[in-house]
Order: sequence, then structure tokens, then C-alpha cells
Amino acid sequence: MFSEAFKRYREEIVQLSQVEVAKRLNISKQLLNKYENGKSQIPNDILRKLVDLYQLSPVDLYSIISGDSYSDQHDESAMLLREKFADGETERALNTLIQYPQLKNLLITASYYDQKKQERFINKLITLIKTIEE
Repeated sequence: MFSEAFKRYREEIVQLSQVEVAKRLNISKQLLNKYENGKSQIPNDILRKLVDLYQLSPVDLYSIISGDSYSDQHDESAMLLREKFADGETERALNTLIQYPQLKNLLITASYYDQKKQERFINKLITLIKTIEE
């Protein structure tokens, strides 16, 4: 089934949790769960976002639709897809830092802290972001 193939792709290739994907799509985890379990049809706008998020080429999308999995037989292919996804995520993060130079400067400054101070800084930043997200 198409929706289950997207779930497998999320778990096996991009290795993101439902919570992480739902946040990136700006939908609830429960709604993503319904899509992945075939209880609700994936609307075109969400499908486009998934294709963009997972950085799927037409060939990759066809493989998912046709049920071709990236299992043990396709370890090399799966590894390349994971790397492509990770590179895209890194590029997105770097673009955000370029877009917000104050954040970039803050992180650069923190990179000069000693290890203990860096850990405290990063932990506080993560806590702040999680608080804002809730």
C-alpha cells in the first residue's frame, strides 16, 4: 500500500520519527499516523510537502508508489538516499543561518566556549525552542 510505503521510507531511509515529520509538515502526529496507516488519503499538498521534505526524485517516488522497498537488497541505494536527505537537511539549516545572521553569530560565539559552557548553552537553547514550540 502506498501510505505504508511512505511510512517505511520515513523509518528506513530518512530515519525520522512521526513527531519530527509532522512538525516539518505543520500537521499533527495523529494526522500523519492516519496517512501512514491508510486511514486517511494523503492530500496533494501534503504529498508535495513529503516529496520535498524527503527530497524524492521522480524515480524515488515511483519506487515508493510501486512498492519497491529499499531493504537489505538495496543497502547501497538506501545509504545514498539517506546521505541525500541528510545533505538537504544540512543545506536547509545553513540557509536558515544565512537568513538570520544574528542566530549565526550567536552560534559562532558559542562555538568558542569551552565544552562545559557550550553544553549548557546548547541545552538552554534547546529548552527554549521546545518551550516556544509547545
